[in-house]
Amino acid sequence: MSGFLGVGGGVTGAQGPQGSPGVTGTMGPAGATGFNAYGTVSQFTQPTGGANAAVLVPAGGWMQVGQVVFVASGGHYSVSSGSVPTFYIQNLGISGINLPPGQTIATGAITPGGAVGSTGVTGPAGFSGANRLTSQFLLGFSTGPTGPSALSFPVVGNNNYVFETYMTFAGQGCSGGYAVGISVPSGALITAQINGVSTATNFQYAAISNPSQFSGVATAPRWNYTGATGPMLISGMVLGAPGVTGVAQAMIAASAASGPTGFISTGSYVLVLFSN
Repeated sequence: MSGFLGVGGGVTGAQGPQGSPGVTGTMGPAGATGFNAYGTVSQFTQPTGGANAAVLVPAGGWMQVGQVVFVASGGHYSVSSGSVPTFYIQNLGISGINLPPGQTIATGAITPGGAVGSTGVTGPAGFSGANRLTSQFLLGFSTGPTGPSALSFPVVGNNNYVFETYMTFAGQGCSGGYAVGISVPSGALITAQINGVSTATNFQYAAISNPSQFSGVATAPRWNYTGATGPMLISGMVLGAPGVTGVAQAMIAASAASGPTGFISTGSYVLVLFSN
């Protein structure tokens, strides 16, 4: 008598542990030798801007059509066509960098190059440089019997001037010395200081507007008109304005109400240290 065939399968057992790594395989063959991303280009004649030149680049496997390249002795070019060793490169005609057409471009290095960037925005205008005058006599409107009675420098428009005037005196002054003053054209301003060896010096005068010009009578702003007896140094700044034209003067006079009877002697000078 036959028995019955069993039905149904058993439950799947748990996964076993990972086996240990196998033995390392043998090393594969070495890869192909790479090439440098630069080379040497043969001598050629510079073409006109936009035109091509045929060149030899034996190690030019890195060069691609459309790529910008740089030739040290010639400038920037674009690869138009070709393959190793003969390529056609187009002169990009960059002013100030690429040599002029017709020039011989010597054998030299050729490398990848970037496209030239666009011209940047023009920067703001710089400040005008300082104008410096040589120490000298600059004569004013009046002269004394034997020499100048005023040293001057031009004042024009909306310019500013830093100045220095050194004066020694000769001739006949008023009681106790000479009248000493500064005059500027109408519309200009002045700030100045006087230093010297006479009594009551070291005054400072600021923001004098529209003073009279000195023309024979000492009516302009002045210092120490009875005390200037020795060398005087006047230094300061004249501020111009639109439309101003004339001269700034350092002058002497015999008194507050008379014209000069003395004069500025040798060795005196007026010097514009800076103007803008």
